[in-house]
Amino acid sequence: MRLWRLGGVGYKLWSGEGARLKGGRWNQKGTPAIYTATSFAMGVLEILVHANIGRVPRGIGYIEIDIPNGAPIERMAPEDVPGWDAHPAEASVRFGTAWLKSGHALVLLVPSAVTGGLDLNAMVNPAHPAFARISASAEQPVRLDPRLFPAGA
Repeated sequence: MRLWRLGGVGYKLWSGEGARLKGGRWNQKGTPAIYTATSFAMGVLEILVHANIGRVPRGIGYIEIDIPNGAPIERMAPEDVPGWDAHPAEASVRFGTAWLKSGHALVLLVPSAVTGGLDLNAMVNPAHPAFARISASAEQPVRLDPRLFPAGA
């Protein structure tokens, strides 16, 4: 399985430190997690919605992640966690934090709030024993077509 991790300056893309320090939709502060997307495009959408500035922030990079064959992967269906897409996130934080602490699997596929659950993101558990078997590329800069955000628009 190929996953994508996009992020900016401040934290290493492959550490789980940012989510541990700040928490996220699927984890509480203090619990490390690595948020990834199942496509590069989904990763870009996630960056755009969180930046909330009408353009891709400067200094964004990406890595490609290969999850090894046979690694334990679970999928959460929206009906499994009522309110998973609520703002502020509460039900999803409880569910995801419990999942991370359980150590059941390396990856949890979750619905994307950005697309109303039509697409998937993936949360990687850096504390899982299989984490060391993951292959991650070197960080590369994100380069997008300038027509997405024309100057002066």
